[in-house]
Amino acid sequence: MEIRAAQPADEAHWRRLWRGYADFYETHLAEEVTSATWRRIISASPAILCRIAEENGQLLGFSHSVLHEGSWALTPVCYLEDLFVDPSERGHGVGRALIADLAAMAQANGWSHLYWHTRESNEVARRLYDSFVSADDFVRYRLKLQKHGVPMSQEEEAARRHRTKMEKRKAIQDAEVASKPIDAKGLLMVHTGPGKGKSTAAFGLALRGLGHGWKVAVVQFGKGAWQSGERTMLEKLGGDRLSWHTLGEGFTWETQDRARDEAAARRAWDKAQELMKDPELRLLVLDELNIALRYDHLNLEEVIVALKARRNDLHIVVTGRNAKPELIAAADLVTEMTLVKHHFAAGVKAQEGIEF
Repeated sequence: MEIRAAQPADEAHWRRLWRGYADFYETHLAEEVTSATWRRIISASPAILCRIAEENGQLLGFSHSVLHEGSWALTPVCYLEDLFVDPSERGHGVGRALIADLAAMAQANGWSHLYWHTRESNEVARRLYDSFVSADDFVRYRLKLQKHGVPMSQEEEAARRHRTKMEKRKAIQDAEVASKPIDAKGLLMVHTGPGKGKSTAAFGLALRGLGHGWKVAVVQFGKGAWQSGERTMLEKLGGDRLSWHTLGEGFTWETQDRARDEAAARRAWDKAQELMKDPELRLLVLDELNIALRYDHLNLEEVIVALKARRNDLHIVVTGRNAKPELIAAADLVTEMTLVKHHFAAGVKAQEGIEF
C-alpha cells in the first residue's frame, strides 16, 4: 500500500469515496462544493492537503488536512478535517497508515501539532484514534453562518439538517422506485394473524377502489349473521359498482354442522370463481376464506390454482386467521395482524361500529 498526494487523474475514484464519506455523516453536499473542494486539492498551491491510500491501482481511502497559523505556536498547525476508508477495505490498517503518514509529514516539516475530532458515538474510529493519542477534555462549538455572515439560530440549523437528511432520503426513495420494472399487476393479498383488523383493512381497500371508479365485489365465507356497517356504507357509496355476497352461515362453532359449513363454503367459492370471470371486476375481497381453508371445507390446491390463474388486472384480498403456508407462498403481499391487547379479554363484548 502506498500513501501519496492526490493527482488530477484520481478525481473519479476520489468522488466515489467522497460520496461514501458524505453518506456516512448523512450529509448531502452540493456539486459546487464538491467541485470546489477538488479544485483546492489539485491546485498548484493546494489549500487542502489530500493524501491518497492506493494499492494495485485502487484508491482505498483519503485524508484531507488544512494548515493554519496558531497563536500558541511559531510553526503551522495541521488540522485533519476528513479521514475516510472504503468500507470494503476497513480492518486492514488503511486508516492507521493515513494518520501515520500525516504525522510523519508533520514531524518532517516541523509543524507545531496535528489534531482532529470525530463524533462521540463513532466508536470504531475512536478505537483507532486512541491508539495514537488520548482525547482531550475540550468541547467543540460550531456556529453555522448563512450568507452575509448572519448566524443561524438553533431552529434554522435544525431545519437545514432536516432538509439535507430528507433530500438524501428522497434521492434513495426515487432510485428505489425507478429500479422497479413492473408498473402494474393484479395482486394476491393476504391479511392474516390473531390481531383485529383483517377484514377492516380489506374493506378499506374496497372503499379505495370504489373511489377510483373500480368495480368491486365481496364474498364472505363467515360472519353470515352479522350486518356490518362497512357493507351498509359501501353499498350506498358503490351503487351498482359494488356486489356483496354473504354466503357463510356464521362462525363454525355456531352451526356445529360440518356438512352445512362445507356446503356454505362451496357456495361462496363458486360465487368467487364466477366473479373472477367478470372482465370488469378490479378488486375481489374473499373475507374469511382462510377459515374455510383452515378447517378443510375447501380443497386447498383447487383454491390456490384458481387464485394464481386470476386475470393480470384483478386484485384479490383473502382475510382470516391461520393462512395456509401454500397461500402465503402464492401471495404477492402478506400482512400479519399482531394481537397486542384486545378489549374482549377484559370482558367487553363485540360492539356495533367497532366489530361490525
